[in-house]
Formats: sequence, C-alpha cells, structure tokens
Amino acid sequence: MTISRQLSSQLNASSLNPRRISPRGVRRSLLLLCCSLIALGCASTVQQGSHCSVEPGFLDSRDTFQWREGKAIRVIDETGYISPAIVAELETEVLRELQAKGFVLSESMQAGQVDTGLQLQLTLRLRREIDSTNVYGEELGACRDPFCLRSPTDPGVRFLTRTVGFLAADAYFDGKPIWRGWVERTLHPSERDNAGAVIGEALPLLFKDFPP
Repeated sequence: MTISRQLSSQLNASSLNPRRISPRGVRRSLLLLCCSLIALGCASTVQQGSHCSVEPGFLDSRDTFQWREGKAIRVIDETGYISPAIVAELETEVLRELQAKGFVLSESMQAGQVDTGLQLQLTLRLRREIDSTNVYGEELGACRDPFCLRSPTDPGVRFLTRTVGFLAADAYFDGKPIWRGWVERTLHPSERDNAGAVIGEALPLLFKDFPP
C-alpha cells in the first residue's frame, strides 16, 4: 500500500468515527502527509523554451559555425559542482548534437581565423534556492535570501535547499543575436555526480528548435 493510500484510509476511518482520532493518530497522519510531499517533490520537471528573430530557413545555406569570442561555454557556478571535466564533456556532446543537425565547427576557427557568419555560445549556470512548503502542500515559493535559512515561526512550514541548473545556447549571425534556446531543471544530489545522463537529457531539448 502506498503512503498516499495509507493516509487516505486513516483519514477516512477517522472521519467515519471521530472517537478514533487520537494525538498519536494525528501525528501519524501528519508524518505520512510530509512523506508524501517529499516523494512528490523528488520529480524534476524540465522547462524548455526558445526565441527566434529571423525567418524560418534563415540558416539553410549554412553548415559551419564558430564559437563566439572563441569560447564555447560561459560558466556561472554558485555551487562549486561544475568541474572542468563536466564542461569538457558538455562541449563534446554539444558538437555531437550540432553535427547531427548538419552543423560542424568550421576549419577556419580550428586554424585560429575568425568568421563573422554563424557563431554560437552556451551559458551554463548552477544556483541554489531555498524552497518553502507548508504541511498542506502549498508551495510558498523559492527564496535566495540568506534570511530564509532562519527558523520559521510557523512549525508547519518546511524549508528545503535545491540546486537549479540552467543551460542556454545563443546563436549570432554577422554579430547580431538571432536565436536562443534554453532548458532549466532542478538537480537532485544523485544527479550531481551523473552529469552525462543530465547532459544527454538536456541537449535534445536545448536544440529542439535549432536551426531557426
């Protein structure tokens, strides 16, 4: 029997016979409710989006690109989890994803020459948020202020620290931005040491609408 079914059964039984409600039963119900909320909170939802400022088919005649400013990925890490190895793996997988879409890194860039045609740059950001939820399952919202770490006056409020990953790809043509794709999701502790799986899930979504 699942936690939610146990909780439902106990609450239904209590409502049919009020005399069966006891402090111990109330505590058990609240404990089961909290466990249910924690279990529901473990599911990560990937958010994805894109924006384009050119007509469809604008890049049909292009099959090469360069990294903007000679750098593939800008890293903004507020957690300390992003290692050079993760950045290198991400760059390799991005090249593979773009190659599957018909775009390869230009030989001119490999030779140190600058091409002002199609340029790409990725931004990888990792941050921590403090998320609060009351015992009724109502999310009170994320907070990044240090004061959120103080003990709440309401004992029914639960505070959790979560890590949020954000990855964006920006495309430029002749120096002007023409497209951005992005993905964002919550990262759980087990996923922080399994970057390959997270990258493999993120990149198809990141380039879902590329080329514009």
